[in-house]
Amino acid sequence: MAGGVDAGGFGAGVMGSGCGGGVMAAGGSPGVEVTAPDVGETLPGFESAAWFGVVAPPGTPREFVAKINADINEALRQPEIQEKMANLSAETIGGTPEATAAYMREEVDRWAKVIKAAGVKLE
Repeated sequence: MAGGVDAGGFGAGVMGSGCGGGVMAAGGSPGVEVTAPDVGETLPGFESAAWFGVVAPPGTPREFVAKINADINEALRQPEIQEKMANLSAETIGGTPEATAAYMREEVDRWAKVIKAAGVKLE
């Protein structure tokens, strides 16, 4: 069916208070409830997470990167920030530029395998 969606992946923070406990309105119709298993129940080992990072252009002086990184980590430790993020079903992690770069490389490698295995082609 044109315009149909076979599946969707939205975090509780995106869905808002209308979604909880695995029950959601089907097709956006109030009063119509459908329960569906988590993807991990259907595909054991499946994991997907939305994440956000701050990056700087190549060649940015390390002292600037270190200062920005320290300021972001300090902000992420603030109780009010942690509470706001928790209300969006988000976890604050923080860390080092090196850890973020390693995570980004791991994600690219992981999803490249999925894309290749699925035979996804650029259109």
